[in-house]
Amino acid sequence: MNLGLVPTSGQSGPSSWVLPVATLMLGPVGVLTQVVRAAMIEAMHSGYVQNARARGYTRWRLALRHALRNATLPIITVAGDKASGMVNGVIIVSTVFAWPGVGAVMVRAVLNRDFVVIQAGVFVIGVAVILLNVLVDTLYAVADPRIRVS
Repeated sequence: MNLGLVPTSGQSGPSSWVLPVATLMLGPVGVLTQVVRAAMIEAMHSGYVQNARARGYTRWRLALRHALRNATLPIITVAGDKASGMVNGVIIVSTVFAWPGVGAVMVRAVLNRDFVVIQAGVFVIGVAVILLNVLVDTLYAVADPRIRVS
């Protein structure tokens, strides 16, 4: 049965992004939603939010200014972990959905036993994961001034 809603492979326009992006994002969005919910519930029951609530702040101001600000560290941690997993997942997803890129190059290199290209691909992916970790550490310092990057 062919519904023809979105293409299943190749790049034929914006609709060809739907399946690969959904495949990559479905898992991390679910996990991040759970982490944000748990961190916000914990932050909303903390003393400083209770104090702000007693002062008469609105619910939105409590959630956005007081609770979310202090719940960002676990969110950043999980988002960084999931982002590095997505970098690795791009290889498989781009191969399955026939997208040109690192995945296709890596698969072709493995099939042709081109070890130099395999090493270069692993190096590029490793550098991307390291840069994501540096970005997460920098975001820690931005989110919480008590944490210093040294």
